[in-house]
Amino acid sequence: MTDKGYPPEVAEGIFDIHHTIPLANMSEDHETSLEDLLCLCANCHRAEHRRMALG
Repeated sequence: MTDKGYPPEVAEGIFDIHHTIPLANMSEDHETSLEDLLCLCANCHRAEHRRMALG
C-alpha cells in the first residue's frame, strides 16, 4: 500500500458502486447522476441491499 491509498489492482476489488435509486425503479430514460451513487465496501453494499429488502 502506498501513502495515496490502495494500488489500482487492489482497489478495483474492494469498492462497489451502489445506486440509491434501485435499477428496477428507474425509467428507461433515467440518467444516473453522481448524487444517485454511493461508493461502498462490498460488505456495506450487501448490507444496504439487505436493509432495502427489509424495508
